[in-house]
Amino acid sequence: MAPLAFVFAATWVVSTGMAAHLPRLLQAAGASASGTIAAAALVGPAQVAARLIEFGLMRRVGWCMNQEFGRTNPQAAWVRRCGRQSGFSTPVCG
Repeated sequence: MAPLAFVFAATWVVSTGMAAHLPRLLQAAGASASGTIAAAALVGPAQVAARLIEFGLMRRVGWCMNQEFGRTNPQAAWVRRCGRQSGFSTPVCG
């Protein structure tokens, strides 16, 4: 469980850090103050939209695509391997 907790914590730190520093980075790149605020305000709605699209896609495509992704992605393979060691079962494409 410790590696999984580390992955979640690292993801949280990176996403929060990017959201916190995005306005200043955009201003340094030459964006106006109003444009910077508008872009930073779209981070949350963009995350929600991406999750809705992902859930809709996974509902249509199914677990087979997820299993194929797990075979080709080293991080997903690592999570699967650690999950088996802890007794967590992953769905299998039949």
